[in-house]
This record gives sequence, structure tokens and C-alpha cells, in this order.
Amino acid sequence: MDNSMKYAEGLSKIIQVKTVSNSGAAVFAEFRNVLEELFPALHKNCTRTTVCGDALLYKWKGKSDKKPIVLMAHQDVVPAEDGNWKYPPFSGTIADGKVWGRGAMDCKNTLYVSMQAVEELISENFISDNDVYIALSDGEEVFGPGAIKTKDYLKKEGV
Repeated sequence: MDNSMKYAEGLSKIIQVKTVSNSGAAVFAEFRNVLEELFPALHKNCTRTTVCGDALLYKWKGKSDKKPIVLMAHQDVVPAEDGNWKYPPFSGTIADGKVWGRGAMDCKNTLYVSMQAVEELISENFISDNDVYIALSDGEEVFGPGAIKTKDYLKKEGV
């Protein structure tokens, strides 16, 4: 079955949330709500930790904690100044075989496909050989501390 429209619609939804760097806790809370809606199996089966600010770390327990992997992306985007946009920057327009909008290529695309892959694997009752972490910083575009604090957290936890 071709899921391309389902995937396009999911990416479109997360683009529509204006997670501009430093946009505030309410916007990132809205973004978390959209993630919970799009990825219910992931949210049921993974633990989520807020590392600092709105930086998130999900843990999907595998068969072993010996060689974990980390999938990384960031939630924030740079501002979209008025200008030469083919479609409004936070519309998530699906047209011409593409999803258009701020974050479509940096980096909500990576965030979406990582979470969608885990969602589908969980839904198929797959259990990873190793623990899988999904680290989502909230201030990458402004050199925020999310990624560093996530690394520190994982180190402290012995990961």
C-alpha cells in the first residue's frame, strides 16, 4: 500500500505548528500534542523525558541496552520573513508532489520520518535489538542548550 499521502499529511501537520526558535512553551506544547496525535503507538510504548526547556528525549526499550542508537532532529525552525514564498511558510501545503513550508527540509522532515518509522515498527510488534532514543532539541537554530543537555543527561544515565 502506498502511504505517501498519509506521510505528506503528517509532515504537513507538524509544519503548520510555528515552532520558531524561542517561540515559547505554549507553541512547543501544541507541537507535542500534534506528535501525540500522529504517533499514538510511539507515545504509548516509549518514555518521554523533557531534558531542558522543550527539548525532548524518547526511549524505546529494546532487547538490550548495550548498544543503543540515537535518532536526532530538532523541533525549531528559523523565522519565515515575508517574501518570496511559493506557498505560505507555515501552511504545509501539499502540491506538485511536495510538502511546502518552513521545516520541510530542515528539520521537521527528519523528525517526522524518524518518529513515523518507530511508530510503524511498534505497530508491527517489532522489538529492536537495542534501545532506541529519539532526541529532539528545541533551540538548534539559535545554538540552544537542548542537544548538549541531552548528551549530558544520557551520559549521567549511563547510556
